[in-house]
Amino acid sequence: MNGVSEQVSVDGHIEKYATSIVADFRVLRLQMPLLFERGEIAYLDDASGRGVRKIDRTSRTYRLDLPVLTIWDFDQKAWFRYPGLLEKRTSLDIWLMGQSNFSQDWPWMAGAGISYYQWKGIAAGIWGGWSTEPFRDGLEGIGSQYPQTITGRHEGFWIGVEVTLFAGEFALELWDYLVAKDKKHRELFGWQSR
Repeated sequence: MNGVSEQVSVDGHIEKYATSIVADFRVLRLQMPLLFERGEIAYLDDASGRGVRKIDRTSRTYRLDLPVLTIWDFDQKAWFRYPGLLEKRTSLDIWLMGQSNFSQDWPWMAGAGISYYQWKGIAAGIWGGWSTEPFRDGLEGIGSQYPQTITGRHEGFWIGVEVTLFAGEFALELWDYLVAKDKKHRELFGWQSR
């Protein structure tokens, strides 16, 4: 490239869909979403013209949700409570979330949402926040005389909806069940805890 640096304009959109099994411990939810991404990125520079790159990829990420505030508790008819103390609740909650795949390039999403949560029923919410993801792509094939590589980050606001079927503290209930079974077997067989 003879020491010449060119500015390239990058624009585009990405739609993301995820499916996940949720481990709900009441004070937090852990997820490993399988993320499906589709979209396109358009590159434009004066020397090369325009090129479009299609995006169609699948990845595994890790997500942590924290309930921050129950706005309304439908069971106890009360305002403003901490959801982590409400067992088997039906409530309208505010949540915080963070998501990443912890790769070397460190893509991440962070946000907040408002969610209707019904124990052993359904949770549905609206989420929004900020997302950033690195990219590295080649520009050959859009009229350039030499292959180019551009790097940068996709950043921007995101908004989405989420529906959780069979919502509830099932991970916490499973943990309690295993601890109770362990205690019963220790007493039955005379095993001692160390």
